[in-house]
Amino acid sequence: MTIEENKTVARRYFLEVWNETNLDLIDELLDPGYVRMGGRQIYGAPITPDVQKGVITRFKEAFPDATFTIIDQIAEGDTVVNRMRATGTHKGTREFMGIPPTGNSFECDIIAILVIKDGRIASSMVSDDDLGLLQQLGATIQLPQ
Repeated sequence: MTIEENKTVARRYFLEVWNETNLDLIDELLDPGYVRMGGRQIYGAPITPDVQKGVITRFKEAFPDATFTIIDQIAEGDTVVNRMRATGTHKGTREFMGIPPTGNSFECDIIAILVIKDGRIASSMVSDDDLGLLQQLGATIQLPQ
């Protein structure tokens, strides 16, 4: 695949799967052996394509209007880096990280490094600002004394 084709796969994953909650595309865009590294892990389980469907569903249930905007996209070989901004409102039916819906809006920056193999995302490393997001939802952090 060309670099431009790899960039298209990376764009589709966030713009169509995450923004539009088109979970049917996961099987097309994620390799069956997909592994997500870094970021939140769900109950210590590896993030596989099937697990990722649940992650996206739960996130969109908490933030139904969540939108990912790609600000920069850089690619070399089979690696694509998306610098993004996520926005949304915690007005859904599900809690997020133990916090019931607050009605608060959030905005945070995300870096996603995706490795594309044969037209599918084989792995990703995602870095986001969970602390900033939680603060925008009104969570307080207590440091140990």
